[in-house]
Amino acid sequence: MTPRYAPLFDLDVDLPAEWIVLSVAGANDEALTWRIVPQEPGTNRIRIPLAGALAPGATTVVKLRLQRDVEGWPVESEPVVFPLPELVAPQANVVETAFVIRGDDDLDFATEEVTGLDAVPLAAEWERLRYQSQDTRYSGRVKVTRRRAQTAVETIGYFRLDRQSLAATLFATLSITGGGVRELIVSLPESVPETARFQAVGGTLVEQQKLDVQNGRRHWRLQFAERVLGNLRIWTEVTMPRTDAAAEVSCPLFEVAGADRAHGAVVTEAGADQRLTISATNAQGQPLLEMDPLDLPPMPYQFKERIVAVHRTIGVGNSLTVSEQRFEKAAVPTAVCTQLDVLTIVSRTGELQQRALFALRLAGVQQLQVELPEGAELWAATL
Repeated sequence: MTPRYAPLFDLDVDLPAEWIVLSVAGANDEALTWRIVPQEPGTNRIRIPLAGALAPGATTVVKLRLQRDVEGWPVESEPVVFPLPELVAPQANVVETAFVIRGDDDLDFATEEVTGLDAVPLAAEWERLRYQSQDTRYSGRVKVTRRRAQTAVETIGYFRLDRQSLAATLFATLSITGGGVRELIVSLPESVPETARFQAVGGTLVEQQKLDVQNGRRHWRLQFAERVLGNLRIWTEVTMPRTDAAAEVSCPLFEVAGADRAHGAVVTEAGADQRLTISATNAQGQPLLEMDPLDLPPMPYQFKERIVAVHRTIGVGNSLTVSEQRFEKAAVPTAVCTQLDVLTIVSRTGELQQRALFALRLAGVQQLQVELPEGAELWAATL
């Protein structure tokens, strides 16, 4: 504000009544007093007494922080539209206005029915829209829309076929950009118990809601405390009882509904007494490609058995079935002779004298049994 012909003692600013004054400060952020002067309905006049009379030609700066509540805020699925705040300095004859709109990166901003303002290039990285005007009157509306969330999912499943059950540990690592997500829909095959529980890292999971079964898959809605952007990991552990030890077992694969891209891997473990027959196919029934276990991404999972197969998955609709042949346990020798030296001496009378030297590897053996040829007599034994 710069007066030209007469000193200025107070500064008046008219603003819509919906806007609330949070603070008024000077050029050095010093707090200034202010009061509301009654005006016509729908308009408030803020009168700010200056510290001293502002002489003609001198300049002062006054900063106002304003706020208003907007219906539908924060922005979710529906756009939010509100009018531009029209601030008028009734004491001013010449006005130069710069109108700047800034906001979070997960929101899109547009203006509607703008009059009295001209769009100009942005002057800073944090600016989303910038207008300027030399008119004292202007109007328009701002439309705020949340950007569409884009989600890439990597699912890793670890499966182990025990005698009585199938054990599965399932991970889904999500990379979320755009407007973020407040909820996710995840699914597992219908054979998975509805009591399955999910955990998350990268977002606070506050609610898990069971949904209807669709196309043979059981769905859950996962609700988060705040909108999630960036990396998010979800996992669950599932144990499914086996009714027939000789039958094929279908492994439950984890899917996230609405993902823009999905890939991952399925890992099959087996015990030392198992021989597995594995069938891994994609949604078109084509075999999944095998991959090196060293190419698996690091996961907070501890292997229980040896890895026998790793298959790469692309998209959704993949399947993994496993059947087993289990071998009975056999006794393992606890004493093994690795070397035997036999020396035989024949006397003139035809008698035989023999010395046998055994090199043994023993495990948990307390005594040894030696069987001699028929008619032989043991002279001595040393250990």
